[in-house]
Amino acid sequence: LDTAMRLENYLKASGYRTVMTRRSDNFISLSRRAQIGNKYSDSIFVSIHYNYTWKRNARGLETYYHSSRSKPLADFVHEGMHSRVRAGDRGVKYARYYVLRNARNPAILVEAGFVSNYRDRVTMKKGDYRDKIARGVAEGIARYQSARRSGRVN
Repeated sequence: LDTAMRLENYLKASGYRTVMTRRSDNFISLSRRAQIGNKYSDSIFVSIHYNYTWKRNARGLETYYHSSRSKPLADFVHEGMHSRVRAGDRGVKYARYYVLRNARNPAILVEAGFVSNYRDRVTMKKGDYRDKIARGVAEGIARYQSARRSGRVN
């Protein structure tokens, strides 16, 4: 939530209009999240997470997309995060996550590290790291929107 709120601040400072699915630490159903995102035509949907797995050595950044229309957004955002933080690169990947499958607009899900990995967990607890992730996502969104406006992506 902290990372998403930092991202919102950077996007608003750049002139973007934002809508948050939540502002406090309470659960919003996946269907409701997709519903909120779909209310706004010509928008993008960005879901930010910190990953967990039983594999303690898994670490690094991952960015997921579902539709081919969302892949350029995923690529730009992933590159933006990676330009800001030194973290393992787990890549941009296709996934069938509910919020991505049910999005009408370009949609991505960002995993900014693994809570289950000691090194990632120590790093993500630092506000500076979360700020760099937010800045990287904002820069990726700006580059994506610029490419979109110029017709280089749909």
